[in-house]
Amino acid sequence: MTLSARLSKTWDRWFAAGDRRILLAVAVVGVGAEVLIGVRFGLSSPLPAYLYFGAVGTLLSFVDITTQRIPNRILLPSYLTVTLLLTVASADTTHWYALERGVLSAIALAVFNLTLSFIRGGIGMGDVKLSILLGLLLG
Repeated sequence: MTLSARLSKTWDRWFAAGDRRILLAVAVVGVGAEVLIGVRFGLSSPLPAYLYFGAVGTLLSFVDITTQRIPNRILLPSYLTVTLLLTVASADTTHWYALERGVLSAIALAVFNLTLSFIRGGIGMGDVKLSILLGLLLG
């Protein structure tokens, strides 16, 4: 079964009358994450990037739990979105070193996790690609 078919089946199951609990759990976790992110960063320039990641991260978590995959369809556009939001934040505060540190962290995490995936085989390429996004935000 292709990833697209698995995701379609997952979404169909989530929207079925009997599984509204999953959608409610996604909504509750997502709102909780957004509130915690808002409290942590307050009204600051990088807040939109972190709020975006909170929403995407919640969605990716539930999709990964149900399908054991991290879909590129959601993950790859997030690179561009987060990079643009962090670039705007850096331009607003004129702290370009923060963006540079994020890019370097993303590269370092990607190399580290890629090495782990080749050595141990226990970490998938979806996790490696997700670490790039995490490095960009956490750096």
